[in-house]
Amino acid sequence: MWFETSPAVADRHPARAAKPLSIMWGAVIGLYLAVAGFVAFNTNHGLTPGGAPAGYDFSALYEAGRFALHGHAADAYDDDTMIAAERTAFPGSITRLPWNYPPSFQLLLMPFAALPYLAAFLLWSVTGFALYAMTMRVVGPAGQHGPLLLFSGAAINLLMGQNGLLTVAVIGGGV
Repeated sequence: MWFETSPAVADRHPARAAKPLSIMWGAVIGLYLAVAGFVAFNTNHGLTPGGAPAGYDFSALYEAGRFALHGHAADAYDDDTMIAAERTAFPGSITRLPWNYPPSFQLLLMPFAALPYLAAFLLWSVTGFALYAMTMRVVGPAGQHGPLLLFSGAAINLLMGQNGLLTVAVIGGGV
């Protein structure tokens, strides 16, 4: 079949075996970039069309890091204080993201909170994806790294600023 990439087919027709994979890579990366572009061009003062901050989940991580950076780490555990900080940082936001992580996680977030939000979000996403990619290269099946890197869960983590990529890297590092 045209999408078959077994070693036997790749040995006979290396260009034919690589072409579908290249098309898949291009299509998925194009889709991810299109979604990121749509979100970026449709934000209004840092808010997406749905009223959530760009990098929705990261906004809570960032605010908790800011509390810790300014010596008020415990304030992140007071839901009203945390939500007020998020609403102050993102006027018009409709989100309610309480802080449910251990205090030690705030230590990791403090350097990100020292940066402006957009720079912190981009650095968080790129760092998380880089750690995820290195982990998948080590623990993932040989020759199958591409699909793992294009995994839709990884894209959601990138776009939303979730900590799943970091979690995979920590667990994978333990393996």
